[in-house]
Amino acid sequence: MPLVWDGSLCVGHKGIDDDHEKLVGLFNRFEDAVQRNQGRSIIAETVCALADYAMSHFTREEHVMLRHRYPAYEEHKALHDRFLEELSTLAGAVEERPDDISGELLDFFKVWIVDHLMTADQDLSDYICDRQVEAAIA
Repeated sequence: MPLVWDGSLCVGHKGIDDDHEKLVGLFNRFEDAVQRNQGRSIIAETVCALADYAMSHFTREEHVMLRHRYPAYEEHKALHDRFLEELSTLAGAVEERPDDISGELLDFFKVWIVDHLMTADQDLSDYICDRQVEAAIA
């Protein structure tokens, strides 16, 4: 079942939300390729697109954290790093055993993205909003 991009996944930062919406779209493309059994090359291609975009997004998000002096930067970046390591491992396994590993990768990504958006990224967004309110009041 595809992820639905709606207000419940928004964190309130336009740039981050735009990236997240694209990540959800890429995930759904991957899920569709797996469910339609489109073959190893198509599945691998969609996983690569997903991984590439995740890396780009994480770079942009980490830049936002540094710009706002986010105190949980190191912990948040570590979450990104662990995700990319796991994604890389699973993506490599998709090349070798697409039928065995694609479902595991789908589950991993779906759980990770929803959890990450609703917790770590929401905490980041709340911090940025709080700082903007404090600056407006001062």
